[in-house]
Amino acid sequence: MKTILIGILFLSIIQIGLAQTKFTAGASFGFPTHNWGYEGTIDGLRSQTRSSWSISAFGSKVYNNNWSGKLEIGVNRFGEALSFNGMKTGQPPIVSWIMTPTISKNLNLEGTRFSIEPGIGVSLAYYQKSKYTFDRDSFKVFGRLGKDNQGNEIWIPVNNLTIDGFQDVVSQFAFLIRPELNINYHLNDNSMVFLRGLVGIGFNENIVERDFYRVNFDGEDYEANHKLGSSYTSFDLGYKVSFNR
Repeated sequence: MKTILIGILFLSIIQIGLAQTKFTAGASFGFPTHNWGYEGTIDGLRSQTRSSWSISAFGSKVYNNNWSGKLEIGVNRFGEALSFNGMKTGQPPIVSWIMTPTISKNLNLEGTRFSIEPGIGVSLAYYQKSKYTFDRDSFKVFGRLGKDNQGNEIWIPVNNLTIDGFQDVVSQFAFLIRPELNINYHLNDNSMVFLRGLVGIGFNENIVERDFYRVNFDGEDYEANHKLGSSYTSFDLGYKVSFNR
């Protein structure tokens, strides 16, 4: 099924290419997010995404009837955190590189400088391999900064919590179907800024795993397993410029 979808997309780009008129180049900056799944016996311990960003660059051919075939290469940097009873602590980011061929059609809104551009692509994502260990000796427990009797700044634990476990990228490659919608504002005949919303629909349900095989809270032992799939959403801001042949 994956091979068929990719083949259809490339054949569509080639077929549209019989009447090419313009080349367009551009870049975008975005704010991606994804959701962790949860299993375990301690419900208050959760994995979350925060402070994520993405950068991409692309080139496309603009054809008759405002069809475009685009190739985009970018990087998503997902900031990560652990939360427990409303408190958060930062963790190493998850980084993926993505290549996406896309077909789209620009629909001008008559009498305005705006246009909408729906499109669909197929992404190949590569996740940087990394492994991170959680252990009770190095993990910074949830708490707050305070001062001792001498006025020295110290870390004051709020919860009596220790964690043993690991985070690992268990699958480095993923395929995604990626529909997107651009709202373009034409600065002039050859350049525009755009706002884009996109959804990466992934086939992989387990890309990154956090296995907490021992969580000790107030003297009681628990366990938890957090899994992250390849699906994500993003809102992007960008700019593109066209060059006549």
